[in-house]
Amino acid sequence: MIDLLVTYLQFGRINEIDAYFAKVVEATRPKCVRVYVDDVVDKSQELLAKRLYAGYDIRCGAWFDRTLTLLQIIQDAKAEASDLLIVDSDNILHPDFAGFDDAMARKGYTSYNIMEEGFVEKGKYVARSRLLGYVDVGDRRIDVYSYRIPGSWHGVLYVGRKQAVRIGSELLGRLDPEVMTDIERAVRGVDPPLRPFLTDETTLGFLYYYSGVRELPWSVYSVHAKHGAPTGTRRSTRRLLNSMAFCQFARGLSGRKYPRSVWLYWRYKASEIRATLETVAK
Repeated sequence: MIDLLVTYLQFGRINEIDAYFAKVVEATRPKCVRVYVDDVVDKSQELLAKRLYAGYDIRCGAWFDRTLTLLQIIQDAKAEASDLLIVDSDNILHPDFAGFDDAMARKGYTSYNIMEEGFVEKGKYVARSRLLGYVDVGDRRIDVYSYRIPGSWHGVLYVGRKQAVRIGSELLGRLDPEVMTDIERAVRGVDPPLRPFLTDETTLGFLYYYSGVRELPWSVYSVHAKHGAPTGTRRSTRRLLNSMAFCQFARGLSGRKYPRSVWLYWRYKASEIRATLETVAK
């Protein structure tokens, strides 16, 4: 059984609790349900969120960043010694997910990521993975892969695409608090307008890798309910901003303590230069 089910979202997307997350609660049957609401700067916002969703443990903050919120979630769960399942707010797990989680646990997969059905780039994740086996849920047989966290050019440290993150008690105990503190400091060192361009799959990859985790099981067992939020930037501009964000993040980590941060910096510095030239040429 799942001890703690969590989602996290901005205050402006709080409607997704009813629209999607309530279905996840039904599918997982956890002991405790918690929602982290970001971008809360006024006490009235917090009171409204807690009144609307009094049945859940609502935790509000002004992190203004997905990675900082995610780190807070993990730190809180670690302090409480609760295994947890973190689900993106616009993701719907299959109705029999509790049975799937039990089947994964019986095979020894107590920590894993979930990818959504129909993702067009699934092949590139399979290419970086190895097939572990399968689990049976009812009359369905579900493949289980293991994703390699360290990469070269694409995904220097990357946990793979995730719509849900299962962190069992064993992995939770292994996650290094000092690494979490260093990652948080590095994220806070990134210019605030650039922080949304950091992917938490990479920051989580750093946390896992430098806590001794090299591979992570994953499977497909959810549906991504597209919320339709516009990106607001052209592809070339987004590539530039993404590269700038990761350069600043990598610079905030000690190269001696975290050697792969040096490669992350130069990989994204090369991308930044290329994206700058492409943007100027247009």
